[in-house]
Amino acid sequence: MHKHPLARLIAGDSHESLLHQGPKDMATDIQQRYWIKGITTLTRPIRKNCLICKRQHGKPYKYPFATALPAVRTHACRPFQHVGLDYFGPIGYKTSSGNNGKLWAMLSTCLVTRAVHLEIVPDNSTSSFLLAMRRLIGRRGTPKSIISDNAPAFSLGYAMINADLKSMINSSQTLTSYLASKEIEVRQITPFAPWQGGVYERIVAIVKNMFFKTIGNNQFSYIEVETLLIECEGIINSRPITTNPISISDTEAIRPIDFMLPLAELSLPNGVITANNTNSSITERQTRKYLESLNATRQKLWDEFYNELYTGKKAPTYKNRAHSSEVPQIGHIVLVETPLVPRYRWPLGRITELIKSSDGKTRSVTIKCKSKLIQRAVNQLIPLELTQ
Repeated sequence: MHKHPLARLIAGDSHESLLHQGPKDMATDIQQRYWIKGITTLTRPIRKNCLICKRQHGKPYKYPFATALPAVRTHACRPFQHVGLDYFGPIGYKTSSGNNGKLWAMLSTCLVTRAVHLEIVPDNSTSSFLLAMRRLIGRRGTPKSIISDNAPAFSLGYAMINADLKSMINSSQTLTSYLASKEIEVRQITPFAPWQGGVYERIVAIVKNMFFKTIGNNQFSYIEVETLLIECEGIINSRPITTNPISISDTEAIRPIDFMLPLAELSLPNGVITANNTNSSITERQTRKYLESLNATRQKLWDEFYNELYTGKKAPTYKNRAHSSEVPQIGHIVLVETPLVPRYRWPLGRITELIKSSDGKTRSVTIKCKSKLIQRAVNQLIPLELTQ
């Protein structure tokens, strides 16, 4: 009888003697000595509940992907009031001495209007991030909330910005009424869960593909790279975010720039007027040749953008992969998925806190791993032992 305790002991002994093989191998081994009716019903739970097998073949918790947009992306507000922020790069450029240098771009996108703002940063230091944030605030206004990843420069920079706002409020009575509600609310995504920042990662992919395909291996100066990035910003902000008109009675498609500068034209004429004067100076001819090359590069930017917009991939679909039927609970012992580390070396941890999203679902948890507390998404955790 497969439900008898002796049958379970026999199956457990076979599982260990076969060095943790699968249910079919266990059934073949047992049937050489015993006849047990419903042997598959017996061998499968043995493999499923084996801790050693769970470490190698266990499935993670099911991740509750959102099916509706959060309120921060649907409520009417001014542009760049709610911002998604990320870096991309490095971008190579030619220094004034002729050497090769590197710089990065800070991308900020409005979560409601989908407008984009690009700022060049020379390195990944906190001071460069703070200066880029000052330029963003100076031109787009102070954001009410920011969502980004967990880069060290971001974490320290946000803390310094909020601390400066608090000190200004405390030191200046005239600013109290104005800055009392200006502290920036920061939400950083769970570590190693980039899909939680998909709202800005998709824009980063569009800008990177368009920019790097255009420049290729060419080396531009710092000011030329900055000019091309601003051109990219204008092109992205000119993209339609509603359906293009089909008939004459249809309204024009809405662009992100229309929320900031209605009916703005963000592109200079593409053609370069050729002078009829044959006695033009060498400087004029060199300038016209230089403008022609920049216009050709800008035209490539537009071409790459439209190819990406109309022939690119559609929204991502989530794989229907197998997940554990268990629901994460406080006290569960889990195996923590660690990038670039073999699975047999993944560390163990204990769930100490469930982090609820605004819709009440658990997408991230706090884990005590050795002596540290870390955050991970639930689909990066494989349950091993469960609490009673």
